[in-house]
Amino acid sequence: MNLQDFDLTGASESYLLANTHLFLISRLQDDPVVQNLSRNFSSGEIRGVLRTSIQKGPDSLEEAVWPYILLVAIFLSGNFSDLQEAAGLPSAKLKWYGLVAATLLASAPPTNRMVVEISPGNLSEGVEWLNPPTNVVTVAEAGGQWSNLPTSVAVTSETKP
Repeated sequence: MNLQDFDLTGASESYLLANTHLFLISRLQDDPVVQNLSRNFSSGEIRGVLRTSIQKGPDSLEEAVWPYILLVAIFLSGNFSDLQEAAGLPSAKLKWYGLVAATLLASAPPTNRMVVEISPGNLSEGVEWLNPPTNVVTVAEAGGQWSNLPTSVAVTSETKP
């Protein structure tokens, strides 16, 4: 993945017009190139390219906006741990990198991580069989309810610190 592979015209214009980091974030979140990056590449791949880009430093307008594009693409991918790692990269050559990273971290949606393993011999309160022949259960908990889960599937979600 190289910046030459993408049309950065819209993102470059946004970078030139931006008078605040918030404007830049907003415009990049709406940019189709950034959205496609977040869908077509893993956040780990994007983070690796970001690391290389930051180490090299910008020599052109496209190279100046590229790290911001990558950072917002990681945010859009929804991988909070990769976003945290990307935010911690040294970025002295990039004027708004720290502000953009901090803003994206602060606006990442809160999530919780919980793994629930359900087996027919390990039922407790809040779990009831709906249809034992199909091994489907309802799991109810204060604040949320999951229903029609196959017993072989664990329920997971993540929490940001």
